[in-house]
Amino acid sequence: MIRLAQLAGLTLIALSCASADAQGWPMRGFDSQNRNRSPHYGVKHARPAWQLQQSNFAALGVVVDAQGALWTSMFRATPEESALWKVGPDGSIRWKALLRNGKNEALVTFGPPAVSVDGRAFVGWSARVVDYDTKAVYCHAFDTDGRQLWMFEVTIPQAYPGHQEPLLGPDGTLYIGLATSYATLDDHPSIVALDSDTGQLKWRWVSPHQDDFFWSPALSDEGKLYLGSRLGAAGAGFLYCVDAASGTMDWYREIGYGCEAPVTVGDDGGVYATLEGYAVCQKYSPTGELLWEYDLSGRDVRAPLAVFEGKVYIPVSSGGGLHIVDEQTGKLIRILDQGRYITGTAVDRSGTVFFHSESQLTAYDRFGNLLWREYAGPATTWMPVVIGHNGLLLSCNSIYLRAFESRYAPADLNCDGSVNAFDLDPFVQVLTDFEGYELSHVACDPWLADVNRDGSVNGFDIEPFVETLAGP
Repeated sequence: MIRLAQLAGLTLIALSCASADAQGWPMRGFDSQNRNRSPHYGVKHARPAWQLQQSNFAALGVVVDAQGALWTSMFRATPEESALWKVGPDGSIRWKALLRNGKNEALVTFGPPAVSVDGRAFVGWSARVVDYDTKAVYCHAFDTDGRQLWMFEVTIPQAYPGHQEPLLGPDGTLYIGLATSYATLDDHPSIVALDSDTGQLKWRWVSPHQDDFFWSPALSDEGKLYLGSRLGAAGAGFLYCVDAASGTMDWYREIGYGCEAPVTVGDDGGVYATLEGYAVCQKYSPTGELLWEYDLSGRDVRAPLAVFEGKVYIPVSSGGGLHIVDEQTGKLIRILDQGRYITGTAVDRSGTVFFHSESQLTAYDRFGNLLWREYAGPATTWMPVVIGHNGLLLSCNSIYLRAFESRYAPADLNCDGSVNAFDLDPFVQVLTDFEGYELSHVACDPWLADVNRDGSVNGFDIEPFVETLAGP
């Protein structure tokens, strides 16, 4: 009783202790730099929570808004159409919005949406496809209740949607890569910048080459867009640097067969590109100087990288494993799951790395120790694992969306499978010394202290914790 009484005195201190802000996972790579790392904690001991698949719809990407809601792009082949779904953290469907143009014709999309802090969602590109021929391409904005706010139509001949997705800049500008079929000499891919409030075109930059933009760009803190192209009619791929404010090109570099994975910008402004044909990962300076090159021994990278605390996480296909290299030197630190096909990588704030390892969702701690594996589906994709601010791990495999959560109950801070008085001291430590708890309880989830499930660990969890100890 004395220790329980002491919790009341901790309330004011705990309200100001370190905790993850409710940011969710607002776009494909979490941030505009495409670093695939989260300020939140994943789970160190996971179990399947729920699975989403209805009416033959397949999830093609998921993001999480600041309130914890999930937004996913869904596609089905019969009839051929796509929809934006808003889903609760428990897997309940809040609403569905079919993608339609001004003529109420069905549209399809193949990339994830992006969400803003105020709860708007952006889908792009969607396409009107007739007999495998793209007739028009669109970008959409929806409010938090599923009402369409605006729709922008691309009137460029031969445009088509790949896995591009909206990149939301800090000033509210949307940046989207746009591919073309390069059927004629006049067909060139581009980057489109839109005002997210109005859907008005700010600028369109056109590539000087007949190459292929399968992804959208990454945006540096200095306001530069970096985008790698795939091999196209130009006979090579290129890495481009475009000024985000003006839409003018600063420089480009030829990079052999081009990129199958998106470009990533590191904390020091370095630009990472993985080359398909040469099977290497390259780091460039912001001015286009090649800083280092890491040999992947003939294996390709088809999924986004992750960058966290001086390390670059490279998911390698064809049995390559997850390669972790030094951000400054490109020297190998370790390889995880060597011999397995790796996609979809994300790192949480403690350095725990989550990735698709063939049909399994896999987690390793920051020291390279295997934590757990769970079945993720019969096929995995390039889509990254998403870490929600409520502790959920989300995995898309082009068939369904699966969610994973801690196998331990909230308030079980010593991870012994029971909630009782033995959890009191660990709970107090989480509130007063968050990092200390993490170091002294390496097998436990700090997120279990978020007893009221509001996405933060603070003094508001004290009363629910005491009620949990008291029982029904």
